[in-house]
Amino acid sequence: MPTRVSAAADLERELLTAEDFMEWLEPGRSADLIDGQIFMHSPVSIRHARLLNFLDRLLGAYVDRHRLGELFREEVAVRLSSRNVFQPDLAFYGATRRSLIRANHVEGAPDLAVEVLSPRTADRDIGPKFAEYEGSRIESQVVTGFFVMREWLDPERIPPLAESLATIEGARE
Repeated sequence: MPTRVSAAADLERELLTAEDFMEWLEPGRSADLIDGQIFMHSPVSIRHARLLNFLDRLLGAYVDRHRLGELFREEVAVRLSSRNVFQPDLAFYGATRRSLIRANHVEGAPDLAVEVLSPRTADRDIGPKFAEYEGSRIESQVVTGFFVMREWLDPERIPPLAESLATIEGARE
């Protein structure tokens, strides 16, 4: 049930619980619940989509090849606390944490969360969302050996997936 709070003498707003938010959230609706407030996601730019697609395919292939766990895209809600539910661009959960996966969300912070920054959402992504991820988990070692070269992150010059994966695998040997 929403809670009414006064932010100032003349301003009242409702804070939602994670349960309220999860009931409101439906397929195709992209939003985060941050400290009880809903923040809708805007459609992403082509640059954002290209980079996210590359990272999803690269990390997904690596995770699959080494059977490390599950990787989810931004359509999956991550419940972190009673007033924080996020939809990170990518959320990786190690195989030993599969018990956190529910029918319509995942309980608890991912072992690895990836947010592709956009000018409109960067403040939230590196501010309260990052602080909540960091505060509710310990440093993960489950994606051992995986890395991304800085030059791979230019959406205008994304390298072929096979090449990048071969570079990562070659470094493991």
